[in-house]
Amino acid sequence: DMIFLRKAGEIIPEVMGPVLEERDGTEVAFVMPEFCPECGSTIAPESEGDKDLRCPNAQGCPAQLRERLFHIGSRGALDVEGLGEKAAQALLVSGVLANEAELFDLSAEKLLASSFFVNAHKDPEVAGINKAGETLLSQLQKAKTAPLWRFLVALSIRHVGPTAAKKLARAFGSLDAIEAASIEELSAVD
Repeated sequence: DMIFLRKAGEIIPEVMGPVLEERDGTEVAFVMPEFCPECGSTIAPESEGDKDLRCPNAQGCPAQLRERLFHIGSRGALDVEGLGEKAAQALLVSGVLANEAELFDLSAEKLLASSFFVNAHKDPEVAGINKAGETLLSQLQKAKTAPLWRFLVALSIRHVGPTAAKKLARAFGSLDAIEAASIEELSAVD
């Protein structure tokens, strides 16, 4: 549907209503899906009182895994050049990765299993990883030395974005200290 929006407050847009004259009669009412379109799991609120519905299959849903991989490479997280949507999809479809935990174990040999990262050559003996593969591997090495806050963002913890991650990193100084912290200590961080 075509809608009217207005700026409400500083950032959040407000939906004012539909543009009725743009309707042609083919519109149908939206029906919220009951099942995840990728893995078929029944969607539901994550916690009681949540308004948004989510696929609960966090580890097995291909869409969630693809988006987590893409998120790890994003500028707000580890900023891994070469780990965009197409690369993340290629790593999963080819079976090079089964989950994001395997990302930092990638090697040139493993990347050869994905045509996305293979330098096409007439002689298969000469084929090797292409520039995209080389970039990805070098960027993953660089990401291993990223600041703690970037690593925390890359973990895709709900409600932990760059601001919260920086505060946690400053308050605790290491991943070990964060893991050892009690709920009360974590909650005390502003």
